[in-house]
Amino acid sequence: MAVSRLTPDDCAALARPDPNLPPPEEEPIAVEELNSGRIARRKLHHEDRQDQEVALWIPDGVKEIRGILVHMHHASQAVRPDFHEFARTQGFAVYCMLVRWTNFHIVLPDQLAKLGAELGHPEVANVPWAAIGGSRNVAALRCYVQLDPNKNRLLCILANGGPGIALDLQDPEQMSLFKGIPIISVTGSDDPVVEGMDWVKKVYPEIRSAGLPWAAAPDWNGDHHCKTYDAVYWPFIMATMSVRYPADAAPSQDVVRLKPFPRDRGWLVGPVNWDDPGHENAVPASDYLGDPKQAVWLPDAYTVAAWRAYVARKPVARVDPECRATRVILRLRNMTPHAICHVRYWDGNRLLGERSKPPYRLATREINAGTHVVFASCTDSSARDQYTKPIIICTGKYVDQQAGDRAAGEAEGTLRL
Repeated sequence: MAVSRLTPDDCAALARPDPNLPPPEEEPIAVEELNSGRIARRKLHHEDRQDQEVALWIPDGVKEIRGILVHMHHASQAVRPDFHEFARTQGFAVYCMLVRWTNFHIVLPDQLAKLGAELGHPEVANVPWAAIGGSRNVAALRCYVQLDPNKNRLLCILANGGPGIALDLQDPEQMSLFKGIPIISVTGSDDPVVEGMDWVKKVYPEIRSAGLPWAAAPDWNGDHHCKTYDAVYWPFIMATMSVRYPADAAPSQDVVRLKPFPRDRGWLVGPVNWDDPGHENAVPASDYLGDPKQAVWLPDAYTVAAWRAYVARKPVARVDPECRATRVILRLRNMTPHAICHVRYWDGNRLLGERSKPPYRLATREINAGTHVVFASCTDSSARDQYTKPIIICTGKYVDQQAGDRAAGEAEGTLRL
């Protein structure tokens, strides 16, 4: 696999401000209908860089955008239906791009404002970003946060496949800036860039010792291209919004002034057994008595529950949803040979219902609105709970991240499975 070996210092060098670099030449903005919304796209050109593009998708029917799901990889990510469905439930837009990093702290907000105005939503310039960065873009996002004069821009950072820490834990300026911005890192257990599970076992404890609001989760059997992060990213964003987003925010009038994530908020799970995680005790961070370096920080109890199911190394079955007009019917499929005695269906930490007989069918109207992380805990004959992989239900519909990944690959011209 050809992967980037750029270090955080390399990224910082590429992202440095350059007053001598002219702004990119702009092609006209193209607008089209897409998935009950509209997308605005534009090509950007420098003399030596002809592949730059930005894209902004806004759902229909949203009067005022509250935030933006940002993906720093390629503009084609803006066509992903899994991003659209989550964004629609949150009143978010989706902003994706491929741009050179030099002066990107100027180019990205400028182009966002122009695309937003074209779509009739100028308030996008004032709302916070939940920013996804993979591989080298994790370090690039760290650089972006430091360079952007709007320190209210980043709601949270959603990392995957980022080598190292991408922060200097001994730098007081960086620590002051990032102690109020929650971060979550998903790393593939077979990712050669981060040396598999070594990242959570060796690197993450350093982050925990610094006390940053930073979560971690392995993507079992995942490589450098994570395929299943929605199930932990979406609750992480929702939890962060509930704490940092002011109740009186008015994006149409002014920049949203985010609140820092309080140091004593969140939950700690641990001590974590990274070879078989998910069964550890979880308590509010202020009540944790163990070694914080051996624990995982998570923003709320709902995200803790989603994390437990996500990090289960050997899922016991698969939840198969049947989505109807007014309800969702849940069943178990592909069950392992475990002797399942009892099944509980969960929406995060909220019990939806329980069943004791195959196929463990449950009909519910509790997940018809909003975004929900749904999974089952299955009690076996030894009274041990095993988990299914979590799935995403948005407004009563099953949302498949891998379908979104394929859509982005097709839009880019290279299918990535």
